[in-house]
Amino acid sequence: MTENQKKYSKRIKGAPLLEGAPLLFKPLFKVHIVLDQNMSLKVTHDIAESLQTGIESLPEIERAFVHCDYEFEHHPQDEHKAV
Repeated sequence: MTENQKKYSKRIKGAPLLEGAPLLFKPLFKVHIVLDQNMSLKVTHDIAESLQTGIESLPEIERAFVHCDYEFEHHPQDEHKAV
């Protein structure tokens, strides 16, 4: 997990997938984060939105998508189409 992610929330347990792909002139950025499964939807949403806003504030990023999960057991690459 990057120090940049920790800046947005100490509740993020990890990020098993960080992926970028070119989209027109700037890249699209996907990140999967792992949070406590007992965390409320509101708190989970606020953490993800804060991280997304932070990533999208970087001048070299066009758009960011944050996927929240509650465990490390599966492979995020199997859930989503590659970009």
